[in-house]
Amino acid sequence: MTKIKKMSLKKSVPSNKEKQFVRRHRDEIKDILSGVDDRLLLIVGPCSAWPTKAVLDYAERLVSLQDYVKNKIKFVLRVYTQKPRTNLGWKGLAMQPDPCKDEDIRRGVKEAQKLMQKIVSFDLAIADEALFLPITHYYEDYLSYVALGARSSEDQEHRSYGATRDFAVGVKNPSSGDEQVAINSVLAARAPASFYLEGEYTKSAGNAFSHLILRGGKKPNYKEKSVREHLDLATKAGIKDLSVIIDTNHANSQKDHKKQIDIAKYVLKLKKKDESLNKHIKGLMIESFIKDGRQDINCNGPMDKEGLSITDPSLSWQDTEELILLLYNKL
Repeated sequence: MTKIKKMSLKKSVPSNKEKQFVRRHRDEIKDILSGVDDRLLLIVGPCSAWPTKAVLDYAERLVSLQDYVKNKIKFVLRVYTQKPRTNLGWKGLAMQPDPCKDEDIRRGVKEAQKLMQKIVSFDLAIADEALFLPITHYYEDYLSYVALGARSSEDQEHRSYGATRDFAVGVKNPSSGDEQVAINSVLAARAPASFYLEGEYTKSAGNAFSHLILRGGKKPNYKEKSVREHLDLATKAGIKDLSVIIDTNHANSQKDHKKQIDIAKYVLKLKKKDESLNKHIKGLMIESFIKDGRQDINCNGPMDKEGLSITDPSLSWQDTEELILLLYNKL
């Protein structure tokens, strides 16, 4: 075992102007989830935030579209710096900033902080997955939205983290797709909790903006029957105001990223078809980057660093822009 000296990291704090941006985005997302704001919440962007130059390119494209659609659609950019692995693999920018070199948390956290600071300065809301909680701590002040992944949502520490945060927390259903476990996770994140992390102690009455992200399980769960089953279980558990976000990729698309387009269209039709569903389905999560598809990490040859995913396959920017405009025109 290699012994490493104790490492100190500095938490990055936004400027006063950036804090105002983050606060407004957090409040607007909460308003959408509570029904005060009837816009569609669109959590969109790369599966993983690498390389940072391409992520900034994507962010600038999204900003250029934001003014046109902002009266109907609220953008939240996926800046996913931490990646869960089913077995082995790259753990994301914050852990391993260079996928072809050893893990380097100090450098990774600094790069993640710098990337998020730049994106927030564009006045764009940021989402990340809270996977390695001590790492999230060092840049969470830039986040407007956090997801608890399918592998984390059953973990008590992550649930308590979600319960004590001052931003909306989306809880994904477990990879098994178990409906009751999904509702239990939301309940736990809404319950009173206390949490200690990196010298900061937080006590909360619970996160009222904890909600469900349907990402599929052993089978897709974005269709009407599945949504209603989750809502019925939530009602029986005492949650009458459950908000739902549909993840168009992962097990819902069966990793066929092109299906995200049809899933998004289906969900929009579902919202328009039935007001009882419309008031619960608040938005979509879409994986997209500049180029279509994905690539393997190749440390012995050239890799595309112009916006081609190294994790899950993603929609191209062209397809994404067309889809966003279609959604906008039909809302």
